[in-house]
Amino acid sequence: ETGWTLGSKASAGILETMRRNGKPLGEYVKGEIYYGIKTGFNEAFILNDSERDTLIAADPKSTEIIKRLAKGDDVRKWHIRNKGRWIILTKIGTDMKRYPAIFAHLKKWKAELEKREDQGHHWWELRACAYYDVFEKTKIVYPEIARESRFSMDSSAIFPLKTIFSIPSSDSFLLGVLNSRVAWHYLKNTCSPLGDPEKGGRLLMQAIYLETLPIPLATPHQQTSVSCCVDRILAAKQDDPAVDMTKLEDEIDELVYDLYGLTPDEKKLVKESVVRGVTPAGLEDGEESDTGEVTNPKMKPAKKRKAALPPSLPGWD
Repeated sequence: ETGWTLGSKASAGILETMRRNGKPLGEYVKGEIYYGIKTGFNEAFILNDSERDTLIAADPKSTEIIKRLAKGDDVRKWHIRNKGRWIILTKIGTDMKRYPAIFAHLKKWKAELEKREDQGHHWWELRACAYYDVFEKTKIVYPEIARESRFSMDSSAIFPLKTIFSIPSSDSFLLGVLNSRVAWHYLKNTCSPLGDPEKGGRLLMQAIYLETLPIPLATPHQQTSVSCCVDRILAAKQDDPAVDMTKLEDEIDELVYDLYGLTPDEKKLVKESVVRGVTPAGLEDGEESDTGEVTNPKMKPAKKRKAALPPSLPGWD
């Protein structure tokens, strides 16, 4: 054992109470948890602002298949950082004769693109995906790897790379639960870790683990109480991502504790185990490779945990 296990009967009791008074996230969202795009060769398909502008200047039609992009590290708690990233979205069947500037751009990497395992019918195409439409709708997103709660809502049609999971939903109540202290307490005791999560290590938040997270049963009035707090936070973060929303986050925590039916002692244990907003120094976020993997040499994986449910990642051929 790594020591990163349920530390006490009290902690185990909290998880059991959550399960008893909630519905697994996988059921709550009807299995709709989707991972993002895997290009197989990021250098060709990912653009910065300058590269995008150049392609559009050469051919204004290019804007039709250049979409705003986010990587896992861009997703923060309550907001998504705009790093000026874009993706060339050449779906299977894209007529490249319509986009000569983009075709010329991709042709520079033809040799590398032909070698990809993940591609469509032609070397310039991305792999098959049955749910591109999900990315263009309002969705809850979160990174595959995180050292703290980082769920956010996207309503601006951002396309995610593989290291971001998407839940097609505009449910502010659900977002509030996911970003609550007690939800992170559950994930710390469920997800496989990279390093020691108590000392700055991170969690592998794959769908197979997230699906088991119990979402508390709540009346419409109770859901509204949480949603109102969340909507105020989202509005504030849109204006200023650095604004301190601790007071409203604490209010959400208390509402969610009560929905799960936690005792005062259990609440105290959760608060002590999940310290909000502490990011240890010297621990860089992982870099995403062309294969979609996240690497960080400072993080050594610990023993993987078994999950209670299979992953819900439909749609990829």
